[in-house]
Amino acid sequence: MDARNCLGTIRNIANVCCVQFSAHSSHLLAFGSADYRTYCYDLRNTRAPWCVLAGHDKAVSYVKFLDSETLVTTSTDNTLKLWDLKKTNYGGPSTSACSLTFSGHTKEKNSVGLSTTDGYIACAGEGNQTWSLLPIQVAV
Repeated sequence: MDARNCLGTIRNIANVCCVQFSAHSSHLLAFGSADYRTYCYDLRNTRAPWCVLAGHDKAVSYVKFLDSETLVTTSTDNTLKLWDLKKTNYGGPSTSACSLTFSGHTKEKNSVGLSTTDGYIACAGEGNQTWSLLPIQVAV
């Protein structure tokens, strides 16, 4: 990548594990981090995240916007979390924004995929074709 053409840089103190643009907004970006948190940015102001989602016990391996107000994350702690972005706090960790935690999905190593469609979340792990299909319903 040619740094001369870079439009901006977002720095994080821990390793970034995944990045996802919102398909529902041209200015929203979220990334999962090795510090167990998910950072959400408005690309019109990248000086600070507009919210930080805290609640996983290990690195956040995938993030996915379900709509403009809902995010799903997976972690190497073997959980998936559904986040209500309307319940976030600006400037500090938003621990109460987690509306649902899915547990019981085990992985030998790490998550290798996360996909959503028509009210379902699918995720997979590296070992022995482990995967889960979870029904979700997001209130509109």
